[in-house]
Amino acid sequence: MWDGWVIDYYDALAYLRREKTWFEVKHRKMRFLVDTGTLRTIVPRGLLEDINPLNIREVRAQGICDRPARFMLSHLGIALAVDDKHVVSIHGVLIPLEDEVEKKLKEVLSAHSADAILGLISMDELHVVIDEKTKKPKLMPLMIL
Repeated sequence: MWDGWVIDYYDALAYLRREKTWFEVKHRKMRFLVDTGTLRTIVPRGLLEDINPLNIREVRAQGICDRPARFMLSHLGIALAVDDKHVVSIHGVLIPLEDEVEKKLKEVLSAHSADAILGLISMDELHVVIDEKTKKPKLMPLMIL
């Protein structure tokens, strides 16, 4: 489990451009279930209230239910605290579109006291790995080759 935040797409963009400070951006604290077997981060739509994603397109994905389900692939800011700094990235996350999938996702997450699933793409985009000793996020150097 890692604590982090989801950030309004437009505010995350302004933050990364240094046009807004952390305290000026719309963000919501989340408890992420870290799942390196999940490719994309999954955020229940009910938790996004004031947070505006940039919706890209509807996709079908399987894993939460026994059949492919509809999700919105959206760009959203994701942040983690690493070494007392906010590490922020904007990238594609999945937001469930079906009520049944949202309900099942909440059941799975509540069993782990989590709000959302942090997937491998988010970890890669944030340049973090799991520290073997502490199990906390650890910055890794950007690998070109």
